[in-house]
Amino acid sequence: MFAPLMPELLPRILPVIKQQVLIKLPAMLKKSAKDRHLNALRQTLTPEVKKEHYKKLHYKLEKCDSPLPLGDSMVFFKVDARKAFKTFFEKDDTLLAAFLPISPFTILVGSLDDYGSDLSTLPLTIAHCSLEYFIASDRTAHFQDMIAEIGRDAHPLSQAQIASIVDEILQEQ
Repeated sequence: MFAPLMPELLPRILPVIKQQVLIKLPAMLKKSAKDRHLNALRQTLTPEVKKEHYKKLHYKLEKCDSPLPLGDSMVFFKVDARKAFKTFFEKDDTLLAAFLPISPFTILVGSLDDYGSDLSTLPLTIAHCSLEYFIASDRTAHFQDMIAEIGRDAHPLSQAQIASIVDEILQEQ
């Protein structure tokens, strides 16, 4: 019934669909990321198994030369995976280290070995692992520049998952 009209209607409908997708996509990606994050947490290791992983770590307080922000994910992990740092670890990850910022210049580091990595990269890592925001001890250009980096490693969505979300949006139209 509508098939003969499609060539005529399609050029007028596509811009409207594109506009609706662009309006809805950021909110849907954020909601989906949160939902998938919670789902991943539910499917991840049990508290007892996590506790065993944490017991294997050697803990120490490290002093940092530059101030650390406090991310909305609080704790972040170094894992032996494609992403070096994550906001949670799953059963297939190899936990190498856990990080908890304590103050602007102090961080609790738990690691399998003596964590010898460059601590100067941690402020940016914290921004990457923050989902929506971080708080800082003062308002400096250093922290202002890091705002654009928020969320880079916080979303546990693959490209395939993002494509699936876009398909869902298009099906709603």
